[in-house]
Amino acid sequence: MKNTISINGKFVCEACNYYTNKKSSYEKHMNTAKHLKMCEKVPKNKKIEPKLFECEWCNKGFNARNSLWYHKKKCRIQNTVKDISNNEKVDSTVVHLMKENGELKKWLNEHSEEQKSIIKSIEKVQTDNSSLHSQILSAITDGKLGNTTNIHNTNQFNLNFFLNEQCKDAMNIGDFIDSLQLDQFDVEQTGRLGYVEGISRIFMNKLNELDMYSRPLHCTDLKRETLYIKEDDRWEKDNENKDKLQSIVEKVANKNYELLPIWQQQNPNHLVTNTTECELFMDIACNILGGGNEQETLKFRSQIMRNVLKEVTLEKVT
Repeated sequence: MKNTISINGKFVCEACNYYTNKKSSYEKHMNTAKHLKMCEKVPKNKKIEPKLFECEWCNKGFNARNSLWYHKKKCRIQNTVKDISNNEKVDSTVVHLMKENGELKKWLNEHSEEQKSIIKSIEKVQTDNSSLHSQILSAITDGKLGNTTNIHNTNQFNLNFFLNEQCKDAMNIGDFIDSLQLDQFDVEQTGRLGYVEGISRIFMNKLNELDMYSRPLHCTDLKRETLYIKEDDRWEKDNENKDKLQSIVEKVANKNYELLPIWQQQNPNHLVTNTTECELFMDIACNILGGGNEQETLKFRSQIMRNVLKEVTLEKVT
């Protein structure tokens, strides 16, 4: 290495008067701009005396011990000032944290009081509810209030009486479907109104021909879609999926669709463009089969079912 010696384990750069115990620091120094510049200025034959006395505070080197002594007095004061400054920063941080801790304790105490107040309010509500429950039980025991089970039983008795006695002569659903006398006009109306309104119209027309006690369908709760259907001379409650009602809607729609070939035979101009029959046939073809896919067909069928439920909903069973 140029202008480099090693004395007592110290790495010394003669050109820059730089000394260090660390080889990594020395190698880093050798690549600095200062070192490279000094190497150009110092003659090759010039001998630089190494500075063998090093400051323990800043690692700066000196040739004479007295120079190091004077330097250390000043260097130590500067480092002490830095330490004091750092300690002041630490003290300031500690004070800030203590202040925040005090504010946190105050906040927790305030919210603790709020929680205690909320707990007291909840306990009061529970006490009031317990008292009210006792009063209700006492009133039921004394006969001042009707038992809810009795009310339910009474309503169920009224419904059974209505269906099995007042509606005992109602049509079976199979007879209802068989009695549908559809014609070309029903096919045309389905084309004009659309699948949902067209099939719903067929239902409504037939239901309106029957009085309330002759109908094969009764909805007792429109919100829950509770439906009773008379089949094989027995009233049965449809399941939650309304499987029976879906089957009924499908059968009515099929009866309507079966008339399409007859309509086509009686309207030969439906294949001639720019004719009224052709335009009507296009509407019929688009609507008589339902939706364009299974999902849309199920959606339309659900809408028809809802229309039927509205039509057969009972206001009140007494």
